[in-house]
Amino acid sequence: MTITAETPVWDTPSGMGGTFTVALLEDDPSCPTVLARVCYGRLDEAGRYHPWREWDGYTFRVARTELAHPRRFADPTPRYRPPG
Repeated sequence: MTITAETPVWDTPSGMGGTFTVALLEDDPSCPTVLARVCYGRLDEAGRYHPWREWDGYTFRVARTELAHPRRFADPTPRYRPPG
């Protein structure tokens, strides 16, 4: 998956007291979970994505109800509020 400024992303709890910013790799509307990919990196001035290797690319299944704050990757990150 190529991350760009226009990539749709959401926040989801990390399980470590914070959140992950994730993009969806699989989004079957009939399934209560989605396959998410952690987007842990930044865009440079030219719009190229530079990953931070520690977490970037990690994939996992997450409940749709745990996705919050939909936005484009280049949009400002909102202050964290738990889903619901």
